[in-house]
Amino acid sequence: MKSKRTLLIILVWFVIVLAFLFSNIFLKETNSDEIIIKQAHVFYILVFLFVSVGIVLSQKSSKNKFLKLRTESEIIREKNKKIEEAHKDITDSITYAKKLQDALLTPKEFIDEYFTEYFLFFKPKDQVSGDFYYVNKIGDRIICAVADCTGHGVPGGFLTIIGITYLHEIVRRNEMDNPGMALNVIRERIKRTFRTFGSENQNGFDIVLCAINTKTNILEYAGAFNPLWIIRNSELVEYKATRNPVALYPVEIEFENHVIQLEDNDLIYLFSDGFYDQFGGQKQKKFSKKRFRELILENHTLAFEEQEQIIEQAFYQWKGDTEQVDDVTVMGIKWQIS
Repeated sequence: MKSKRTLLIILVWFVIVLAFLFSNIFLKETNSDEIIIKQAHVFYILVFLFVSVGIVLSQKSSKNKFLKLRTESEIIREKNKKIEEAHKDITDSITYAKKLQDALLTPKEFIDEYFTEYFLFFKPKDQVSGDFYYVNKIGDRIICAVADCTGHGVPGGFLTIIGITYLHEIVRRNEMDNPGMALNVIRERIKRTFRTFGSENQNGFDIVLCAINTKTNILEYAGAFNPLWIIRNSELVEYKATRNPVALYPVEIEFENHVIQLEDNDLIYLFSDGFYDQFGGQKQKKFSKKRFRELILENHTLAFEEQEQIIEQAFYQWKGDTEQVDDVTVMGIKWQIS
């Protein structure tokens, strides 16, 4: 387009020069003053012609540019519209997935029936969580768990459905002799689920699973990587978890079952690793399990509502503007013997 415009301008100038030369030939017999005047007229006419052609070309060029810009603007607008529509579809799907997941998590009204004093700090990284918590009562036993599935967001959310479903199925059918046995059974079911479709998928979850007998006040615990903390007389005791996930694993071992005789006012803490794995602080380091332990121990004498507030404040203060790295779940329970 530019080369055509340049060629046209050169052609116009060539015509001007030729016209000016021919004007000298045709005006030879005229006196010098008339020649100058007529040459001037010819020159002005040609200049006017050149300017007119330039204006026309400029307007045409501007019009082409305007049409081009408008076309590009329309394309961008269409693309933005498609992106917005796609984003809305994804957001709506995630929002609906969250509603489905919330329907599977134990509602607060149920937990209120089982425990007089407790708190639950549940903070997913995304709308859909890869963590889940579970509280239920079958006969004389209260079953409670906090689990951390592989990944977070929608992928982790899929696994929470599997985890909650299998755990609830065992509890509902009263097939859980003890938490250790329950985790062994769930692991086999998860492995079988993936193998049915020819997959050696190693996704699963870490968990702290407890069963508390309300008559004998005996708590049985089994953990997959996630420990259980109990504070009694201001002393924190950690019950170690089996270093295996509830999933396919290169070297599998049976989940160890711990039997603990509870006393009045024992404080029980179940949690995923999301809190103490959070980066933050001045040096952008992990909160650390040691600091988390100190936080719990320093505030364990406070009412559970205050403990939850302190835990939440500590998390956000540490995180600051840093992105949340994982789902966070912390549950505290005060056991009272009636």
